[in-house]
Amino acid sequence: MRTPLAPYLDKYVLCKGWIADWEDMPECSTRRVFVSQPTIKKANKNLLFKEQEVISTEHHLNLFIRYEDLTDYDAVFELNSPISFTGVIE
Repeated sequence: MRTPLAPYLDKYVLCKGWIADWEDMPECSTRRVFVSQPTIKKANKNLLFKEQEVISTEHHLNLFIRYEDLTDYDAVFELNSPISFTGVIE
């Protein structure tokens, strides 16, 4: 685990980064999305994203998205396009 994220294990976070690459993995009906320079913020429903506390900016993260969930992402899978997502630190 990345050191700055360790205190946030099992915590809900908000993230924003850029799509650097992706790979479809049909054997498990999943797309791996390589997100470059994601900024990870502590979720606070009372603040706008830009006002929320920054936990970390990482070099990259891998998202594993099931094909059936791809439509939930309002993202165009193009190189260097922005992507916003939420999740739980594992």
